[in-house]
Amino acid sequence: MNNQNGQAAFLGLVLLTLLSLQGSLYLKKRLIEIKQQKEKQQALLCSKEVNGMTKSLIQQFHHTNKMLKWITIGKYISYASLILPPPLKLLMSIIRKNGKHAAKYLKKFQRLKAFSYVNYIRFNLRRKCSFSFNISKTPYKYRKNRFKRDHLNQAKLRKKKWHIYTQKGNYQIKTQVNVRTRKIHSTLKKARVLWRGR
Repeated sequence: MNNQNGQAAFLGLVLLTLLSLQGSLYLKKRLIEIKQQKEKQQALLCSKEVNGMTKSLIQQFHHTNKMLKWITIGKYISYASLILPPPLKLLMSIIRKNGKHAAKYLKKFQRLKAFSYVNYIRFNLRRKCSFSFNISKTPYKYRKNRFKRDHLNQAKLRKKKWHIYTQKGNYQIKTQVNVRTRKIHSTLKKARVLWRGR
């Protein structure tokens, strides 16, 4: 009888150990799933924030580029005002001077917006997520804090379509930005680790 009690106690101990092992494996699996869910959520939040900032930057550049274009066209028209009567010549010279100041401030505004966009991403969002290298650039060409400009004084596009990759853990979001149409499309996929973020 002592032997049977010992075997029953041993069997109960084995079953209890197996149940606790199964429970701990289940808990570990759930903790991994929760961690992955947080990584996915963080990647989506980072991507959403970058997409909103990029769309805002593109729209502001679109509007300021339009204004710069019309100021430049007005400047060219004012140079051709030599054949106009004196009151219109005076008006054209005022437009030319004010247009010059307006263009100067619009260019400064564009530089400031691009600088704040890049710095916000570099210093605030990089703490949360990893980004591809091209995030530190804008969709517009620049060199030494000056944007390259076309003959109408508009900031030149780097590319018509621009890609941003955001990664957190095993999740990668590929965002395609069409600068001409100002549309943004993102796709989420579970990725192998392509690069290590901070």
